Amino acid sequence: MQPDALPLEPLAADAASASGATIVSVSPSNITPASDAVPEVASQAPPDATSLRDAQRIAERIVRDETLADEARERYRTAGLPELEPSALLGMLKAGERLHAVHRMAMLEVGWRGATGADPNLPHGGTLYVTSQRLVHRGTEDGTWSFGEIDEMAVALERLLLVRMRDGSDLAIEVDQPRLLRVQLAAALAASRSVELEPAG
Repeated sequence: MQPDALPLEPLAADAASASGATIVSVSPSNITPASDAVPEVASQAPPDATSLRDAQRIAERIVRDETLADEARERYRTAGLPELEPSALLGMLKAGERLHAVHRMAMLEVGWRGATGADPNLPHGGTLYVTSQRLVHRGTEDGTWSFGEIDEMAVALERLLLVRMRDGSDLAIEVDQPRLLRVQLAAALAASRSVELEPAG
């Protein structure tokens, strides 16, 4: 069943934009973690009760993610983006580039609209970094995408951020807090464009 994508995160503001991204061969992990699994003793519970518990856990995670995203959006408007210690990216950051956010255990899959399928070696696991100039994924395979390459973003399900690129490719990013990541990316994109528009001198 096709999930309903939430409103798109704008690139320069919080207004909605075009329709959701299309992702090739996306398979997010929405199964309850082993630590949350129902004990063997409770396995005789009616299926409806188990489904209800799983749905409640998912809803709680989404609400928590939305709350963190709202708080971050307001904080960035009043105090700007945080600047984190970039030790994990030493040697990779360009002159003047700053680290704003880190998302560990991020799975990333790249697809092409109109293609027969995504790269069979994907998705890649690793850590996702939001800098002042680009999105960086470091792990089993490294990848970088400058903000100028990003066209639009949308959140789907509980853990998936879909990013459409201007070259026709799509990124499916599976993280614990995709709504918070969308806000962080949108804020960094807006800040980078403000810098570009500032008069020289």
